[in-house]
Amino acid sequence: MRKIQYSFIGLFMVLFITSAALKTYESKRLFEKIVFIEVSSNEDSILFKPFSKAWDENWDKSSEISVNGSSLMNYNKYKFSFKDRTENLWTILHPNIIDGTIKTYYPYDPETFGLGHSDEGKLRYPIIDQDKNETFLTSERVRENLCNLLGRFGPMPDYPFVNYYGGDSIKILDDGSIVNVYPYPDFYWHEDKDIVKYKLRVSILLNKKGIEKKRVIKSICPVVNQISETGEVIDEKEIIWLNFEEIEPILKEAYYFDEDWKPVSYLNYILRTVKNADIRDKG
Repeated sequence: MRKIQYSFIGLFMVLFITSAALKTYESKRLFEKIVFIEVSSNEDSILFKPFSKAWDENWDKSSEISVNGSSLMNYNKYKFSFKDRTENLWTILHPNIIDGTIKTYYPYDPETFGLGHSDEGKLRYPIIDQDKNETFLTSERVRENLCNLLGRFGPMPDYPFVNYYGGDSIKILDDGSIVNVYPYPDFYWHEDKDIVKYKLRVSILLNKKGIEKKRVIKSICPVVNQISETGEVIDEKEIIWLNFEEIEPILKEAYYFDEDWKPVSYLNYILRTVKNADIRDKG
């Protein structure tokens, strides 16, 4: 009889411990909700201003780097202009994109040429072959793809080059045909003053009761206005998505001065902004 009693007590203890373990496991289980938080230049100044003098310097003249004939930059002058510049977020990020420190991702499936669904910061379409470690500086293919996102090409000039005799410059193709030689179109970078907002993909972690436990920034994307031929704003355009975890070390070491002239890292500012953002009507 005593053995049976001990067996029941042992079984009860096993069930009690198992039940407690299950409850502990369930209490630690978190559910994910994805939301998008936008930081606008109309409501936030720290990430957007002051504009940097780096963009006004002549690093894009007398270029040594070009794509399809259009000149882009003199990289040595570019590095000098942007060295230690931390006036705003785009000025901080841009050099790290150019030299390949930051991996970059299309805002859409590149096979759709921008006409398909947005990637929404899932980082499914890397702009470079990351295994080959190709960058803007080392690969013309990467350079061309990045240029189509980081800026725009101007219209093809209407008038060809003038030759030594004052006439239209020409060249003879392999098939014997003669064509005029035109200047290559100019390239215009998206500068810090062009960025109107930053879009952040944020993971909200909730417990089974729906109580928020944590916010994790997954990716970030600068946004510019899309301008019509008449100069009117017709839409907004996502430039490029970046893995936020990858840029955290850069933002942690980049500082601005708050209203009390105390240094604050851009990372802390963004984390605080996301933490305080109202997401009740988002997602």
